[in-house]
Amino acid sequence: MNTKISFEQPKNDHLDWLDKMRKYLNGVVELNEQEIVSHLHSKLGRWFYTEGKVQFGNLKPMKAFELKNITLHQFAKELFENKNSGTNQSFKELLENIENTSKEIILLINETENMINETNPQDELNIQPVDKLLEWDKSKILVLKTDTLGKIEYANQAFLDVSGYESIDILDKPFDIIRHPDMTVTVQKWVLVEIMQGIEANVIVKCLAKSGKYFWALLDYKINMKADGTIANVTIKFQGLNMSVVNNHIIPLYKQLYLIEKNKGLEAGKKYLRGFLEERNRTFDEFTRNLINTGRDSFNDSKSNFFKRIFGLN
Repeated sequence: MNTKISFEQPKNDHLDWLDKMRKYLNGVVELNEQEIVSHLHSKLGRWFYTEGKVQFGNLKPMKAFELKNITLHQFAKELFENKNSGTNQSFKELLENIENTSKEIILLINETENMINETNPQDELNIQPVDKLLEWDKSKILVLKTDTLGKIEYANQAFLDVSGYESIDILDKPFDIIRHPDMTVTVQKWVLVEIMQGIEANVIVKCLAKSGKYFWALLDYKINMKADGTIANVTIKFQGLNMSVVNNHIIPLYKQLYLIEKNKGLEAGKKYLRGFLEERNRTFDEFTRNLINTGRDSFNDSKSNFFKRIFGLN
């Protein structure tokens, strides 16, 4: 087996910096000015300019990472200057900007890591998808818990019974292990951004059992927070649903997104999904809930500022 590239240390260094920033704001610790205001002098910045950029700077998420890291320290610099001048009105907003940008940075590092390793956790278990629907007791609620990097921490017995996995198969594995290859990556990335921004999400997913059979489920993501306001982990509940909703609305949308991804790339898929949701004036969660509750794909007349926060769109 080839050795995998891991960015665990720079991610931990960055999260440690973020924790220190919160403590600095509360007067608990003192930080070196350059570590706060300069994207070159933090541990993450030093890693990027001595290793990350040299080896992986040609990859698209690493290019985006550099700009995000510069933006992060611009917010941090403004917070530092305000704190020193005694101007505290914007502390909360600046800290929120820092934390949201931090989440985007972690996502970009994860995307780079996955792109470099190009591994599929399903390959390790020799799972071969077959075009056969898995029948299961939809009165059961299947439960997984993942950490903030998407690695599975817990699976309840109902999930193991339905999916055919043993705990040893999936613990510490990426959540992708249960995602069917037919699933659009656009939806996966979109919902992941929502979750990392603290937005609870519902999404309909085509899942892959260990046998290779597939089953559709409504996934309800619940974000579990730490006392300091950061995300501890994510609980995901799988529920059965009316297959007419899947056949009439979900499969046509996902097929369209899948074809766009394969022929035009992931960015084109994101743009299409954005337009699809803007036309309906709904978040993805609202779109999904509306389908489940009404069985119809209807339009919402009320206004929403949701898209200002998704993928940095204005």
